[in-house]
Order: sequence, then C-alpha cells, then structure tokens
Amino acid sequence: MKKIFLLLMLLIVCILGYSQSAELSSPNQIGDAVANAGLTKKRLFTFQLKMTGGGGTLTDVTFTTSGSYTANELNKLELYYNTANTFTSATSIKSLTSNLGTGSHTFSGLNKALGNGNHYFWITADIAQSIIPNHTISVPAISTNDIIFSGTVYKGGSTIASGTQYLEYVVVTENFDGTWPPAVGLFMELPELLPLIPVLILLSFNLPVIMLIPGKLIHPD
Repeated sequence: MKKIFLLLMLLIVCILGYSQSAELSSPNQIGDAVANAGLTKKRLFTFQLKMTGGGGTLTDVTFTTSGSYTANELNKLELYYNTANTFTSATSIKSLTSNLGTGSHTFSGLNKALGNGNHYFWITADIAQSIIPNHTISVPAISTNDIIFSGTVYKGGSTIASGTQYLEYVVVTENFDGTWPPAVGLFMELPELLPLIPVLILLSFNLPVIMLIPGKLIHPD
C-alpha cells in the first residue's frame, strides 16, 4: 500500500512537472514619465510570461487604465510582443481604437503561440494631438486572472502597477531623457509659447537665453 501511494505521488509530480505553465512578472515596469501630445507607441505598462512544459496559446489580455485623462485624448491602445526584452524590435499583435477611456480593456482573439522560455509584452498608447495638460494615465497591476490561454495552463506570479504618464504640450532641452518631472530643462503649455517664438529661435542656435515667467523656466542646456 505504501509503495502504491509513493508511486501515485511520483506520478502526480511528473504530471505537474511537465504540464503547461506560465509565470507572470513585471521586473522592468514603466515608471513616471511625460507623454507628449501626438506621441505614438507611448509605453504604459509591461509584463513578462515565462512558459514551461511546452508553452501555450495566449488568447486574451485584460487590463485597466486609470487617471484623469479622457477617451478623446487617446487615439489607440496597443499590445506589443517580443521574444527579447527589447521594445524597439517588438511587433504589434492587437490594437483598440474605441472605448479608450478609463476602465477595463481587453485585447481578445490573440491566438499567440508561446513556446518554452520568456516572452515580453508592452501596452502602449497613441496620444492625441489635442490634450488637456497635466491629465494623467496609468495602468494598475494585472493578475493571472487577466491572462487567458486556450486549454489548461497553470498560471502563477504577479505584476506591479505602472508609473504615471503626464499628458503635456512640451518643449524640453535636447538632453531630456523622458523622466518626469524633468531634472533639467522645462515644459510649457502650447498657448504660452506663442509670444516666445523669438526666444525659441535663439534657443535653437544654442544662444545663452534665460527667461523667467511665473512658475516656468527656459534655459538652453
């Protein structure tokens, strides 16, 4: 009897060891940053799936957007994928162009086969040309319940929430790295720039112009 029990336990371990499984994580989550009006492929959120036991077919990814932004400030939400942790060579596998306001969204009908190994995903937004400055958008953490596979795939792991993206009409110095708030340089709203065109021309030639206005600063670093 004891031998039969041990054999059953060994069988269970072997079955689980070779079952399809997915480990969800977000080791390099997107941080706080600025999102310029008109910018495309602005990364909002990233997650990773580590597949074992033969992999599986991903069919749906559900996520939530939050913040003060409105639907008409986005043109598109999109899901990008790569087998390497490199966004520049990632490919789009699904996009949404309607009902883009805050709340739940689903990339459905993906039918993306994922073999053994690591797989990387990014949720991005195309920002509209017309935005309300200082509006925000972010993506809370997703869970294994938000990742759907066809068939039986054992799922584990978790993610963390993204940082906040601040919508702006922006003028920044050339060494601005996208971190928000910027360590150097300046951001200004578009209507404020109209009387400053001569100053901006001087800045374009790297001439030493410093201008102070209430709460704002331009300098040519």
